[in-house]
Amino acid sequence: MIRETYSTANLSKQNSDKLAKAVENSSSSDFIFKGYKAASEIVAAKFMKGPERKNAISSGIKSLESNIKANPSSTELRLIRLSVQENLPKIVGYHKNMGEDKDYILKNYGQQNAALKKYIRNFAAGSKTMTAQEKNSLR
Repeated sequence: MIRETYSTANLSKQNSDKLAKAVENSSSSDFIFKGYKAASEIVAAKFMKGPERKNAISSGIKSLESNIKANPSSTELRLIRLSVQENLPKIVGYHKNMGEDKDYILKNYGQQNAALKKYIRNFAAGSKTMTAQEKNSLR
């Protein structure tokens, strides 16, 4: 459920609010869930103005990076970070891990469960950083 909500969150304020509500109403301490919660802050910033926007992005990035540092072998967390970095404007300056995360995802794709593999393929289909050959390797 959270994956589907996240995958459309950046399309509209309504979808972003739906994701924010989903993560806000859960008390899960799961590190994957925390990754989506951090990403939710960053996505919500797209629909904010002024200093509130900058604060939301900074807070979300800090939380996501902390979570990845604690769980560096999580393919899904790296996918979350890659999706965030692909969709943030370059001026934000949060894009240095894109190549590393893409390579990690491609290298570890085969060890993931069927649901996560499908999620990765869906992400890759619209990815700006994955080549056609890389997308085709995700079978």
